[in-house]
Formats: sequence, structure tokens, C-alpha cells
Amino acid sequence: MSLFRWFRWDIVDNRYFLTLEYIILNLSVFLGRFVMTTIVYHLEHTVKGLDDSTKMLGIYSTREEAEKAINFLSDKPGFRDSLDDFLIDEYEVNKICWSSGFG
Repeated sequence: MSLFRWFRWDIVDNRYFLTLEYIILNLSVFLGRFVMTTIVYHLEHTVKGLDDSTKMLGIYSTREEAEKAINFLSDKPGFRDSLDDFLIDEYEVNKICWSSGFG
């Protein structure tokens, strides 16, 4: 099975973005075959500045696994100078996370 079918890219301001909702939806289908996970943890790293730089690093089954990834990445170039810029968000699978305030 090709991994490329798990991803969909959206274009915003001439930049490509991996759609988080699409990842979570497909991850829930994938995980549903093996474990009954209802919460996932999205890890990203955003450096604020003239041009914000956000890296989507992964989706993990536990907060502890996301924290292990931070520990692994914390001494790598691009991360070691901005350790406070890691963010772990918790999402419930198959639940709308943003349902109002559009536009």
C-alpha cells in the first residue's frame, strides 16, 4: 500500500500544507484496525519571527511518545536553539475540533 494516499496537500498563499484533519481522519481509520485509540497527540515546532516556520513533526498515540520525540529532536539543528517552540496538541479522533467562529 502506498503511503502517499494517506496525505492531502492544500495550497494557501502559494505554500503547500499537509491538512491535519485529513491526517487525523486517516490515522483513526488505520489505528482502528489495531487499537482502540480515541485520543491522539499532534506534535509541531513553530519558530516565531519575520516568517513563521511551522514543522508538523508527527501524531502520537500518547503524550509520552510525543515527549520522547521532543527529547530526540532537541539537540538537532533547527530545534536546539528554540526548545520552547515545541507544541503538543491533544485531539479526540472522529470529533470536530473547530465548529464555530468561521469567517
